Amino acid sequence: FALLPLIPRQTRLLQDFAEDEPLVVTRSVFEERMGGMAPLEIVVDTGEAGGGFRPDVQRGLLALTTALRADRFRDQGVLSALSLPDFLSDGYAVWNERRPAFVGGLPKTPEGLAQLQFLYSGFSDPDPTRGLSDDADAPRRLRLSLRIRNLFTDDFFRLVDAVEAEARVHLPADTTVTVTGRTLMAHTVSQTVVREMLRSVATAGAFVGLLLLVCFRDLRLALLGVVASAFPLLLTGALMSLTGTTLSLSASVVFAIVFGIAVDDTVHVITGLQANRRRGVPSPVTATIQQTGWA
Repeated sequence: FALLPLIPRQTRLLQDFAEDEPLVVTRSVFEERMGGMAPLEIVVDTGEAGGGFRPDVQRGLLALTTALRADRFRDQGVLSALSLPDFLSDGYAVWNERRPAFVGGLPKTPEGLAQLQFLYSGFSDPDPTRGLSDDADAPRRLRLSLRIRNLFTDDFFRLVDAVEAEARVHLPADTTVTVTGRTLMAHTVSQTVVREMLRSVATAGAFVGLLLLVCFRDLRLALLGVVASAFPLLLTGALMSLTGTTLSLSASVVFAIVFGIAVDDTVHVITGLQANRRRGVPSPVTATIQQTGWA
């Protein structure tokens, strides 16, 4: 029992694939040479149509994007960051002949920002800013797109917390920031499945004990059945803890299957044991094993 809490639960995407699998190799190449492929999206909701052209929102989002490219976040796993004000700022500098006073800046009015957006949406095919706002003409929501490394679960959620905290520093207080994306969904699903699997196995164990008590009307046999059913799980968990094997999504499914097989075999053995005891068979335990040991 003491070893069970020590089972490693740090997982990451493609955890169950070998390092030389083509899928894993491809992901590594993308991370090392192409800015990553695991998406993490930050959605900024201004609350009103056209709010995305507010100068304070655009300046805040540009500052946030720049901050997420810094070494502090790169060390945490951020490989690239891109948002609408990146394009608007570059367009603003080009429009003003890249004079130093305008490089890295943005127009000070919503109308000026809208004009720059129109240059991209109206004259570029395809529009490079597409997907970075919900409406090119009157955006309410803006998107900051990140590409991150294939992180372990705890490191990933620490990065999410850090991104949310950084967003509160740079963006206006009346905006709503939501971190989303397929990578977040994958980590959340994996973490939830593992957690709920452990909880469901514990609940199932209690129900199995209750059903055994009702069926066999013998408290000792019911307790014996619960212990016998749980023993393979406890042994497997202890071995995983000693060997450092991670409790991943696939391993949690194996846990559930092992528990089901153990319960099935336990019912066979207890049924035979009870029958042999009632018939007065000498050494009922030995007889039961001989009769049902291959079930």
